[in-house]
Amino acid sequence: MNAKHMKVLALAALSLIVLSGLLIFYMNKVSPTQKEVRTIEKQMTQDTKLFETLQKQLEEQQNVKVDTLALQQKVPVQALVDQLLLDIRALEKSSLNTVQNIGVSYSQTTLTELFQASGVSLEPVNSSTEANSTNESTALNSKETEEEAEASPSPNNASDEPEIYKVELGMTVKTPTFADLEKFILGLENLKRVIKVDTLNITEESDTYSLSISTFYVPQMEDVVEELPPASYPLSSGKINPFNGNSPTINTPGNEERG
Repeated sequence: MNAKHMKVLALAALSLIVLSGLLIFYMNKVSPTQKEVRTIEKQMTQDTKLFETLQKQLEEQQNVKVDTLALQQKVPVQALVDQLLLDIRALEKSSLNTVQNIGVSYSQTTLTELFQASGVSLEPVNSSTEANSTNESTALNSKETEEEAEASPSPNNASDEPEIYKVELGMTVKTPTFADLEKFILGLENLKRVIKVDTLNITEESDTYSLSISTFYVPQMEDVVEELPPASYPLSSGKINPFNGNSPTINTPGNEERG
């Protein structure tokens, strides 16, 4: 064996040693690192999906909260008579009218009256007029429709309706002109809260009118009480209250303390 063969063998042996070393380094260092990288990437993908899911749920909750707040601006879960009186006072000043007295009363009402006051039309469940068609097939279809409607629970069933309460405010308004009174009434109807004008009567004095309005609240929705729209009270006048701080608690219908 000559020197050339010895060099080839030595070179082959050295290459084998180097390759073996690289293989051992790959198995001991690179391969575990790649597995760890793949594990981290998989975990990151799962965390990203979890984050997107949580973000979507948070956005949905925020949308529901905003919708609930907007709904409570129309029909709150508490009477909020104090805020309504502040709104009336502001309209009184802007329309040059004078509200001489206000009486407040509470009563339970129906969902139908609330819908009518808010401008929501109620479609009849059954169309009895169509059942009188001379065509036998049409009459048969109408009969089947009526039977299905009788078998299924009616959406207008009183037992399924939430408890709706009405706040009635009767007031005497002195106005310079009827146009000023009209401006006052339009201001009431344009409030965010649902307002229904019940009656408007002239009194013995030509510039004084008797006005009756109604608004509504749903005390059953206790889970959204924290999302009541904040009341905007005027700043304190700085006067000292001569009475003690223990003021009586006034319970409105539907908001009494449950024993």
